[in-house]
Amino acid sequence: MRIIISKKCKDNLPGGLADKHEPKEYDKDQLEKGTKVEKEHTNDTEVAEEIAMDHLEESDDKKGKKGEKYYDKLKRMEERKKESKTLFNLMKLAKFAKKKKKDKEKNEYAICTESIGKTEGTTERSKWSADAKARYDRCLKHVDPKEHGKAPND
Repeated sequence: MRIIISKKCKDNLPGGLADKHEPKEYDKDQLEKGTKVEKEHTNDTEVAEEIAMDHLEESDDKKGKKGEKYYDKLKRMEERKKESKTLFNLMKLAKFAKKKKKDKEKNEYAICTESIGKTEGTTERSKWSADAKARYDRCLKHVDPKEHGKAPND
């Protein structure tokens, strides 16, 4: 989609930094990119162009046309933000996978102890109620001794 830059921009947004400037004063490529980006905020191409001109005016780097490379810099920043977010999510996923692996590798007897210990407020089986000890015994019936060895003594 190619944005047509108007020859003279009427002042749709009074008070902007670019009020006294014309589109031809700006880097054409950056103004086209900016107008496209600013269309996220409005359906009016002239308003989007004026918003882009205001941003380009803010970013005037004094190296030729106003706002040179502003929207290229913006795109790079957004890409970095996206990459950072992706990296953060990958790190969270890796941490989750590591925890799952650790939980899976955990001794089944310990899982029974932890599970009942949460309801009893302690993992010390000697302090459990008779009901908790009965639940623990039922839990142990589901543990394969061939895979996990002999149950720990009380």
